[in-house]
Amino acid sequence: IAADYASTGSFDELRGADGGLAAHWQPILAGLEGLSHQQRLDRIERINTRVRETGIAHDLFADPSRNLQPWHLDLVPLVFPARAWARIEAAVIQRARLLEAVLADVYGPQDLMRRGLIPPQLVFSDPAYLRACQNIGPDGGRIQFFATDLARGPDGSWRIVDTHVETPAGIGYALANRTVLTHISGDIFSAS
Repeated sequence: IAADYASTGSFDELRGADGGLAAHWQPILAGLEGLSHQQRLDRIERINTRVRETGIAHDLFADPSRNLQPWHLDLVPLVFPARAWARIEAAVIQRARLLEAVLADVYGPQDLMRRGLIPPQLVFSDPAYLRACQNIGPDGGRIQFFATDLARGPDGSWRIVDTHVETPAGIGYALANRTVLTHISGDIFSAS
């Protein structure tokens, strides 16, 4: 598989800084190379079938009479080396703590607005702002669900491009993805 692979010249997930195959990809590729072309195609079809059977779709809140765009899963996952994941984890934790602190202030003393760091009109004109919750401090924090969308920059560095705290749907997608891929290709993933 790797022998037929050609890099596009931009950041390449599969290649290390030296241009060789990145070490964290080797177990996954070895597992895929142990399958014939037809076995890989069969697994892709099994993934697509499982996604259809479970009803995973992009828009959970859409009109159910509409045809929903199917969720797409790839036989080949995105593999992170432990060092890169540790950095992403630290950044996500930092962002979650920041958002929790901002919410605590907006629904509490409102020092950020008084100091001009957050425009009051931005908060008070937002229909999601709940005036009745002012000075109510929930146990366990205000953010109960937290997810981020990540993207790679051209230089390969990760960026958080969106943050979600409004719905636990992301947890459902993550679990559904993990369940489907584990059932279909758990033998390959366990080596990674």
